[in-house]
Amino acid sequence: MVLGTVADFTAVAFLVGEIRTEWIGFSVVGILVSGGLLYMAYERRIGHATVLYTTLVFEVAVCFGIALITLEILYSETGHLPLITWVTPLIILFPLIVPSPPRITLVVALLAAATRPVALLLFDLREGAVVEGIYYYASVVSPLFAVALAYFGSRVVTA
Repeated sequence: MVLGTVADFTAVAFLVGEIRTEWIGFSVVGILVSGGLLYMAYERRIGHATVLYTTLVFEVAVCFGIALITLEILYSETGHLPLITWVTPLIILFPLIVPSPPRITLVVALLAAATRPVALLLFDLREGAVVEGIYYYASVVSPLFAVALAYFGSRVVTA
């Protein structure tokens, strides 16, 4: 996560020319929480179920943060909204990295997928920008495709 954050900020600084405080804050919180989750995973006094469920909540929170920040960065710099974000691959990969039962994976992946259209709606209401229907369509279809892949991936990993 640290290397990804450094790479992202380097790219943003090069392309955009600025890095806002809230972007740094989101990344610092993500790094600290990731470190806390790593600590929890190695701490013998914390049960496996607690670590798993905390990590799954973290997945949804990270997807929501990515959805919000991606909209903010792209729109503020280009005036355009993204049709796809890193939320989609994160939904696909998360169950392969953090295996959980398929039913739980399905619920969590659906919640994570919902972050895209919810973030777009919040952005639309806050910015007052006219968001075309194609962006709402893409914000639903792409993550739902990822949910299907995450579910089947979870079935393979936990079989």
